Amino acid sequence: MRFHPPLSEFTVSLAMALFLCAGPASAGPLSAGGNHRGEDHSNENHCCSDLSNANLSEANLFNTDLSGSDLTDANLKDANLAGADLSNVIFSESNLKDGNLAGADLSGANLSGVNLNGADLSGATYDETTVWPDSFDPETAGATQDSGGTASDTGGDSTGSQSPLSAPVPAGSDVGRLALVALMLACAAFGLRDDARIES
Repeated sequence: MRFHPPLSEFTVSLAMALFLCAGPASAGPLSAGGNHRGEDHSNENHCCSDLSNANLSEANLFNTDLSGSDLTDANLKDANLAGADLSNVIFSESNLKDGNLAGADLSGANLSGVNLNGADLSGATYDETTVWPDSFDPETAGATQDSGGTASDTGGDSTGSQSPLSAPVPAGSDVGRLALVALMLACAAFGLRDDARIES
């Protein structure tokens, strides 16, 4: 009769697989003055929200609707805002250094006093009501002024946002997690088979 240790290879592998399936805890709701560094809020609707003084550095806000929101004095350093609806957002005195705003809609946004050093504005759109920081040239940074055409004129969808296919794959994506889960389950299966062979 074989002695079974308290934690067999099968038990350990199965526990690790279940842990990886669970993934990271879901991000809490965005709030004014809240610390949301590195959180994933992609494809969410936060229209007309008060997010002033919030820490959103390194946050994933891809394709998120933030239209009409107040982001005064917010920290958005290294944040991913690609394809986001930022129309009529108040960014006054916020930090967008090294942020990704590619394909974002900045129509009517107030970016006075904003730090845009190193920010990616390629494909971003703005209109005549958009307020830029002093001496900042949006076209040199890659943004284009909206001439008032519809989404069909520019090849976008009905919201004017970019296709999710253009979004960078976030770190710690489900693809890597699923691969690790598959590996752990395979190890568990082999461990269970070895147990059955020895016992027989």
